[in-house]
Amino acid sequence: MKRLSQFVLLAVLLNFYVSIHAQEVAIIYDESDPQISFAVDEIVAVAFSRDGIALDKRSLDGSAEQVFNTNDLDAAVFIGTQKDTVLVDLVAVLGADVADLEPEGFSIRFHEQGDTEKIFIIGADSAGAMYGGLE
Repeated sequence: MKRLSQFVLLAVLLNFYVSIHAQEVAIIYDESDPQISFAVDEIVAVAFSRDGIALDKRSLDGSAEQVFNTNDLDAAVFIGTQKDTVLVDLVAVLGADVADLEPEGFSIRFHEQGDTEKIFIIGADSAGAMYGGLE
């Protein structure tokens, strides 16, 4: 009986831990771009309004290090344009050629690296990145 009580207590504590453990998500984007910032605000309002998600908005600095240093997160969303060469080069490695995007066009690529889901939204221009973010 004592072992059953310990098991029930452990199950309750584990359930409590899981319910309060936040998912860590970062959105990395060009904060100076008003169209991309609009899309990020919409993403935050809709997708990250739930409890249990710790959201970190970060400025895209154009370095490959920034992309690879997100492995401590549950998910990372990168939003940029064809001018962001690091993102363009990375999605090319994933098999996406974004050089031929039409104006206002975009490409969305998903990549899992370890335990981190990475989402790359690349627009031909700011409008394309915004539309991709709103998708």
